[in-house]
Amino acid sequence: MLEAVADVFGRHFPGAFAWDDAVNIHHNDASLETHFGRDVWVHRKGAVKANAGTPTVTPGSMGTGSVLGRGLGNPDAFCSAAHGAGRAMSRTRARKELSLSAQLALVSGAGGKVFAANTGGVLDEMPGAYKDLDEVMVRQSDLVEPVVRFTPVATYKGVEKGRGKRRPEEER
Repeated sequence: MLEAVADVFGRHFPGAFAWDDAVNIHHNDASLETHFGRDVWVHRKGAVKANAGTPTVTPGSMGTGSVLGRGLGNPDAFCSAAHGAGRAMSRTRARKELSLSAQLALVSGAGGKVFAANTGGVLDEMPGAYKDLDEVMVRQSDLVEPVVRFTPVATYKGVEKGRGKRRPEEER
């Protein structure tokens, strides 16, 4: 996906962007590692490897951005850190309880814009559905050192399939 985006930007804005090293991090894996003098399988579900000096990414929501960090290699956490702020509410609950206009106002207030094939389908990715990214970073300060915070200026969410019918008020 990054290569496709870089190609589009390169064609429309020749010479305007310089792509530095890409940070490509997956967050659901299992690997054989040595911890506490033993070879063990470490399964990271919703977590990333955070060896000392390793780049990490901690996403927030559509409106709060993400933090690029540097792992601290905490052995008590099996050299891991959170991959994401984590949900404050389920997708279903977010779609039932959050106000689309209020959430879009939060995103807009932070300088962002949301583009979506189905506006009702974005409620589960809005700021109100997630834990506070700043608090998450404080709580994992022994796992990862924040380097830079990125705030989204535009977010696109495509069509979702297999989720059932949307409530009519979500389509507005």
